[in-house]
Amino acid sequence: RARAVDAFVVAAPPGARDEIVLELLQLGRPVMVEKPVALSIGRAEELAEAAEESGVPLLVTPVHLFAPAYEKMRDIVATWSEFTVLACGGGKGPIRRYSALWDYGPHDTAMLLGLIRKRPAPLSVRATRSGGAFFTTVASGGYRGFLNVWNDGPRRRYLSALTPSHDIVSYDDLLSLGKLRRNGSVVEVDGENQKPLTRAVAAFAQAVKTHGTSDWRFDPRLGVEVTRILELADRDAMGSEHGDD
Repeated sequence: RARAVDAFVVAAPPGARDEIVLELLQLGRPVMVEKPVALSIGRAEELAEAAEESGVPLLVTPVHLFAPAYEKMRDIVATWSEFTVLACGGGKGPIRRYSALWDYGPHDTAMLLGLIRKRPAPLSVRATRSGGAFFTTVASGGYRGFLNVWNDGPRRRYLSALTPSHDIVSYDDLLSLGKLRRNGSVVEVDGENQKPLTRAVAAFAQAVKTHGTSDWRFDPRLGVEVTRILELADRDAMGSEHGDD
């Protein structure tokens, strides 16, 4: 006898996935979806509204949000009232038809917003492009983010936050040990080498089982704000739709 499908993981190309996600949400099915959730702010808003109306979990997966070292970093930064973030990430490519801004950028942008916690519409977003690399500046209140992403260079995933008094905490995903450091000293992290994607899938499965979750990473508005920043950066850097090369 055929079994009902409890939830879906959507890993279709970005130009197609929003239609799939929208239909599933309207059917009341939980969805875990590849980032970015959409390629325009209007479409991202539509999906967020559908998730809120359905009441089912929607998880957009910049998977580094589930890295144990990043989670610990977020706890540390929560006590800071003002800080600057430097993020960089990329790899050899391009392996997709769309630019590094929409490929690697969702990771850095989501991690920045996770550190800020409150996600007001950014006061300013500026971006420049050089070859396959993008440099984006995001300013919001007492926070500044400098995000550098590329798809034609070495593999990298690095994030640091710095206070005006020079307290600095950094997350380096490529280190096998000591991924999180504060002022140069290793910060112990439980389960440091657990795979972020494995943790993301487990969190999604738990949210499906319990018919919801208070986990901030499931907030549909997070995907909206990530898309908003990417769209503004794309316009400023290139003036071309969705960062297509």
